[in-house]
Amino acid sequence: MATNTTSLDAHNHVFANKDVVRLELLAFIGEQGTHGALADEVAAEWNCGHNHVLLKLMDLCRDGRLMPSGRRRETRSGRSAAVLVLPAQHRNPTDRNDSHTGLPKLSSSFFFDDLTPNPNWRDPEGFS
Repeated sequence: MATNTTSLDAHNHVFANKDVVRLELLAFIGEQGTHGALADEVAAEWNCGHNHVLLKLMDLCRDGRLMPSGRRRETRSGRSAAVLVLPAQHRNPTDRNDSHTGLPKLSSSFFFDDLTPNPNWRDPEGFS
């Protein structure tokens, strides 16, 4: 089977930069202190799509380098989402932890309450 060198080059570029991006995410969220950050806020600050940062943030939560604070805030679209913080900035590090592993439980409910489309939301770029 032939290998697409462009795809392979793109994969190698992304893989090589993955740790750099994770460190930048940790630094950004760390700068927010106990206020923390939403995935949506990171995406807005970085001028990228929500999905670009969400999986990386979930990986950092799974690895114990970030955790949900137990608080929620509204996203730009009006949805409630989990506030993420560094474990050292967490006010009560035992909140919402898995009692067996000490790591935050990962589920979409940490990041979103209801994924039903909001009929009042208007895309700022005009897409629908």
